[in-house]
Amino acid sequence: MSLETVYFIGQTIAVIAILVSLIFVGIQMRDGNRLARAQMHQQIADSFTEVVAVMIDENADFYEALYSSKIYQSLSRENFEQFNARRLALWKHYENVFYQYKNGFVAEEYWQSTSQYMALLVSRDGIRFWWEGRKQTFAAEFTTVVDGLVIPAMPLDMKSHSVSTPGNDEADA
Repeated sequence: MSLETVYFIGQTIAVIAILVSLIFVGIQMRDGNRLARAQMHQQIADSFTEVVAVMIDENADFYEALYSSKIYQSLSRENFEQFNARRLALWKHYENVFYQYKNGFVAEEYWQSTSQYMALLVSRDGIRFWWEGRKQTFAAEFTTVVDGLVIPAMPLDMKSHSVSTPGNDEADA
């Protein structure tokens, strides 16, 4: 075997070794990205759980204020501030989810379900009223997204939580 043949065999082995290394690095990066996304989803879930845990203890006035701008405006000063702070925390959570989605850390299906829930919330008269008065505290891009989610409000029977429609005996009771 000539020296030239040995040289070409050595170069071929080196190229194969580099390709195998690159494939291995690519697999490691893909797995690292999956792990980062999983951690991001867990952090989002933890954040949402913390916000909701605080809201669970809300009084009836807070719940009714979600549906009525009149009740929202009639809250006592203390309740008004608590209501606003809790809603701000929740909507800042949604803003974070939006930017994590935009940066590729949140799956499309998760963002779609979150934005649908946001649309349901912002369709409520009290939340819509709150949003209009506070949206300047959010990033313009997120504000545009939320404003695009607004759907017509549906009257709700606060006792049964059902949509009130003519002839709906359960809602009329």
